[in-house]
Amino acid sequence: MLHIKTIKSHINKEDTIKLIKEIKNTNKISAYSKSEWLNCKNIYLAYNQKGDLLGACLNDDFSKDWTEIAVIYVFEEYRGMGVGKALFMASLDDGIKRKRNLMVMSNNPKTITMMKHSNLEIYKSLKKLPEKYKKHNFVLNFWYELRWLCNFYRITEIIRKRIVYGKKKKMLYALRLNS
Repeated sequence: MLHIKTIKSHINKEDTIKLIKEIKNTNKISAYSKSEWLNCKNIYLAYNQKGDLLGACLNDDFSKDWTEIAVIYVFEEYRGMGVGKALFMASLDDGIKRKRNLMVMSNNPKTITMMKHSNLEIYKSLKKLPEKYKKHNFVLNFWYELRWLCNFYRITEIIRKRIVYGKKKKMLYALRLNS
């Protein structure tokens, strides 16, 4: 049985480069740049007993009160062992403790299952959300997308992945208000 230890920590350059290289070879995750990984304050890292990095989860505080659990990546040899779930739960708990509104978007069936089992509200779009999200409409439908469109690294990676992997499946969005 794999012993998984998750810690909230900055990530070093070597592990960042390894993660980015791996993420570039998957069609399921949009890219974050080296500087975004290195400057992020809310990263969870998973290790085994020997201290080997198993995976990472980047949590992006994209506005004053919203955090996106943005990247959950587990190295291939450790998939199916609970590493992704451990990272997701640690990130979710951290967001709740920090009193953040939370968002997760994914088309990965394993991530969607975790979203559904975590009492997050699932939506097919951010455009037609219930009334309780009305005051968050600007942040979710304008600011969030504008940040993506202004990031040259992410845009080039999305285009590259579309060329290499074809059109992605539709995303599902999971939300949780801190109330």
